[in-house]
Amino acid sequence: MANTVVFNSCLGFQFQESEIEIKDSIFSDNYSALRFRDSKAEIINTIFTNNYSAAHSLRSEIIFE
Repeated sequence: MANTVVFNSCLGFQFQESEIEIKDSIFSDNYSALRFRDSKAEIINTIFTNNYSAAHSLRSEIIFE
C-alpha cells in the first residue's frame, strides 16, 4: 500500500493474518490509524500525526523505517 492518506477516521486500516508494506502515506486525526493481528508489517516513510493511537498490534511484527 503506497501514497495513501487517511484522516478523521475511527479506524484507518486493520490487517489480520497479513503481510503488508505501507509506504509514503499519511495518517492524521484518527482514533486508531493502524491495527494488526497475527501480521507482519513494514512501515516506510509514513507520517503519523495527531492520532490517539498510531499502531496497535497483537502477536504481530511491525518494522518502522
